Parts: sequence; structure tokens; C-alpha cells
Amino acid sequence: MGKKYSKSWMVMCAIFCMITMFGCSNQIKKHENSNNYLETKSDGFWINQYIPIDKKQIYTIENTENGLYRFCYYEDMQPVREKITEDTYEGIYYDIGRKVLYSYNREKKQLEVLNLKFEIIDVLVPNLQLFEIKNMIGIGTDIYALIVPENPFESEIIGSSTGEGGYLDFGEQLYVINSESGEMRRIEIDNPICITQDEEGLLIYCYQQGDYKLIRYIIKNGEIEVLQTMKNMGYLFAMVYKEHCLYYTGSLYSGLWKYDLLMKENVCLNEKAIILKDADFHVLNEKIYMLDHLGGKIYQY
Repeated sequence: MGKKYSKSWMVMCAIFCMITMFGCSNQIKKHENSNNYLETKSDGFWINQYIPIDKKQIYTIENTENGLYRFCYYEDMQPVREKITEDTYEGIYYDIGRKVLYSYNREKKQLEVLNLKFEIIDVLVPNLQLFEIKNMIGIGTDIYALIVPENPFESEIIGSSTGEGGYLDFGEQLYVINSESGEMRRIEIDNPICITQDEEGLLIYCYQQGDYKLIRYIIKNGEIEVLQTMKNMGYLFAMVYKEHCLYYTGSLYSGLWKYDLLMKENVCLNEKAIILKDADFHVLNEKIYMLDHLGGKIYQY
């Protein structure tokens, strides 16, 4: 793949390599139409994280094998503007109202606000010590961030054995950050794994009481409801929601899959894709965007 990942995603990638050979074998296949939306390998840079703005515009964080990072802006699949960074960045979110970007500066340990020329205009959350951001989702003036606070390999959060169904505890925590004040508070949900957004709130895939569950966090009142117990899904690396369907990848289902929550139908859309984390998925204008790390390409579905 030619990229440098953090250790946790390298572990996941190794799992993928072991299971990809089976692909969607012995499963129902249904390949939906997709478009190769964006690909870049210029100057040795690979897309690491991204955020689509509309069907023609996209912002990316890219890196090289030797650890060089840059922000890049594309229009009509062509690079328009870039900035080589002195520090490394984790996570990217676009605020459509304020027309700014948010990203975590690893070296300075702060969540920064950047203009569309990638210049720092504010620090939203200073003194923020964390290992990884798995995903950031904006709802109103709030940013919901699924983070890994500590390096799970150094702090021994990851044990020598996994839980039932192959559960791996990376110590994930869910926080909500006000994009105006920078106020940050933890949402007390045990063992969150993936997050996405539906029509009524935040969907969270988690591991509780020995089961994988899909729960909804209702934004307006903070209540939690269990939507389904996902006994056959296993550990998921990433998911996104659109029109009562989950698009996902996991340890039991390599590649890109689509699960209909109403009909309980599970189909494979791309048997070879390697998707590593929640931030590899986005929904925009009724389209699913997926970053395939196998070839460094972004696809539309």
C-alpha cells in the first residue's frame, strides 16, 4: 500500500490481509455502480484522510512513506492548492456554516481551526492529549469525535486475548465538542467502536454485555436506545448509514458490505476494498464516499 499507518490501523490492516483472500466467497454478491472519484499518487503522496464538500470539491490529508504530510484541495479531481505541514495531523472535518476545517495537530496536541488555505486561524481545544481520532461528525454546532486517548499498545489496553466475537478494546471514547466555544465533554457509552449519523441522531456500534449492538444517541435529549443486537456482524472497522442501510467492513466481512436494517439483507459491494477506519466513509448528496487504502482511491456509490 505504500503508506505509513499508526500501529492500531497496521494491526487492522494485517487482519484484512489475512481475510481478504476469502473476499465475499460463499456470500450473496451484488455489485452496485461506483465511480473512481479521486486518486492521487503525485510526488509520492497518498490520501490518508479526506472530506468531500460537494461532487467536485474535496479536501485531503496526505502523507508519504518517509513521513511528510500535506493538506490538499482538489476540484474536478485536479489538485488546486496544497500546503506541506511542519507537523502531522489527524482527522479532518469541514464546517459548512463557517467554511473552516478542523484537524488535530499531533505535535502541538491541539484541535485547530484552519481556513481553506490551510492556515491556522484558531485553536478550538488546546492541551488535548490523544492517540487517534477515528471519526468526527458534525451535527449543528457540535462535533462528535470518536477518539483513542492513549496508545493502546504502550498502555496495555489491548490484552493478550480478545472478547467474544473477536472484540478488540482500543480504549475508544466518545466526546462532543462545541465548535464555537471549544467546550468538550464525554458521552458515557461503554465500548464504542464506530459512529455514524442517521435521521434522528448519532448511531453507535458498540460491544456491551458480550454482544455487538447498534444504538442511537438521541441528540435533543441525550437518551440512548438499542436498535438492534448484531449477533452475526462481529467486529466492525468502519460503518456509515444511508437510507436504513449500513455500509461497513469488519473482521468477518472483508471489503465493502451493505446491510439493510429493515430487510436484514447483507450484500457485498466491493470484495477487495481495504477500509481501515470510520473516517474512510462519508455521505454527501445521497452518495457514499469510500477511501480504499489498497490503491489510495476514493470511490462513490
